[in-house]
Amino acid sequence: MHKLYAQQVPVRHHQYLTDQSTSHLYLKVHVPAGELFVKESKTCGITHTRIVSPDTSTKWILRNDRAQNGHLIREAVVHHEAIAERRSGEESSLRQVYRVDPIATQREARNIVSEYSLDPTLSTDLNLYLGRGSSMIDLSNLSLNTLSIESAFSDLILTCSRPNQIPMQKLHIHAANADVVLKHIELSRASFIHVQNDMGDTKLMLGPDRFLEEDSPVIELRNGVGDCLLVIDHKHPVRVVVSKGVLAKAEADISSGFSKMTSRGQLTYQNEAAAPLQDTEVTMIHCDLDFGELILFSR
Repeated sequence: MHKLYAQQVPVRHHQYLTDQSTSHLYLKVHVPAGELFVKESKTCGITHTRIVSPDTSTKWILRNDRAQNGHLIREAVVHHEAIAERRSGEESSLRQVYRVDPIATQREARNIVSEYSLDPTLSTDLNLYLGRGSSMIDLSNLSLNTLSIESAFSDLILTCSRPNQIPMQKLHIHAANADVVLKHIELSRASFIHVQNDMGDTKLMLGPDRFLEEDSPVIELRNGVGDCLLVIDHKHPVRVVVSKGVLAKAEADISSGFSKMTSRGQLTYQNEAAAPLQDTEVTMIHCDLDFGELILFSR
């Protein structure tokens, strides 16, 4: 991003006022290529979009519609002439989302930076469809009811430094061939988190804060070929239940406070903070590995 700005490439910025007749937004964002940044707009009632690209034909296209309940439906697409635009529809499988020219997509991904800044006060169901590139999603201070991310080849960093303003019902991520990093998602206020990573590495970092809701969350991590790294603050009570294939390995840093146990016939690790607590009082992580390695340590 800094490289593109340094080259003085065109920057196109647009501002949208929130429709005051709606209290909820169903938002679908499609980014076939490039870097994507999603965050709050820091202004009540305002949404911002920004594109940085040497090709002036690259732009955000926003389409609005109404659901039967009267709430707003918005589809936001980063359009580039060299990349086939995905048409809207109910299909969300990766093979349907990314019908693009792979050579053009790989070339153009290096030259496009897109930003979508959400109105932090508007309750939102957010669906992201990502092609090739990298994405930084900052959940801080948003009002997300659900979050779903489908990534083909876009590496993903999901972070949160301030709590989501409302409880999140579900956070779902499916990556076909990408690395996924989750930082401090205890502040997302999600009651259920599911991450499926077919061919990339997954890294989960939990801070000292407990999830803010009364019911402890369930985190499901399903890794195909890649490795899975869990970095847990020693104050955060965590219990990790492991299911693994014959070729997969699981290791925990015993010196950092994790202990190994067998619960109901399953391999389980827990840290010292979780030892005196019941399952309903700790963050439960279910890790399913086909291949690769699970590495678990506390800090």
